[in-house]
Amino acid sequence: MVKMINENLLGWFNKPHSKTEINDLVLLLHNEENALLFLLKVINKAEKNHAMRISWVLQSWAEKNQHLTLLHIHKIMKLLEESNNDTILRNFLGIFIDACIPIKLEGRITHLCCKLLGDHHRPVAVHPNSLTLLLPISHKYPLIRNEIKILIKDHPNSLKASFQVRIKRFQY
Repeated sequence: MVKMINENLLGWFNKPHSKTEINDLVLLLHNEENALLFLLKVINKAEKNHAMRISWVLQSWAEKNQHLTLLHIHKIMKLLEESNNDTILRNFLGIFIDACIPIKLEGRITHLCCKLLGDHHRPVAVHPNSLTLLLPISHKYPLIRNEIKILIKDHPNSLKASFQVRIKRFQY
C-alpha cells in the first residue's frame, strides 16, 4: 500500500501545480510521516523540476506538521547542506525559519547561511532567507553580527526589497 502511495505521489510531481494544489496535497498527506520520509529520500535523486516541486510540498507540509518535522530535522539539515538546487535551498531554509532551530544545529545553520550570503551567484530569495535564519542566532551570539554585517555591506542584492527588510532587522 505504501509503495502504491509513493508511486502515485511521484507521478503527481510530473506537472506544475498552484499553491492551492500544493496545499491540497499537504492536507491529503496530513501527518503521514511515511510520505515525508519517502520525499526526503527521493528529493536528491529527482530531476530538477520534480525536486523543486517536492521541496515546495515539504516546506508547506513542515509548516503544518512541526512536531514531525522536528523529529527529522537532522535529515532535512543534511539535505540542505548537500543541495545545490536554489529552489530546494530556499524552501528548506524556509523550513528552518518556521521551525525552532535545535541548539545542536545552530553552528551548521550559521556556517551554511554565511556561505550562501557570500555566494553572490544565488538568486535573491536564498539570501533573505539566510538573513532571517541568522537574526535569532545573532541575538544569542552577538559576536557573529560583525561577520554578518561584512557579508551584507556591499551585497549585490542589497537594493532588493526583500533583502532590505532583513537588513533593517540587523540594525537594532
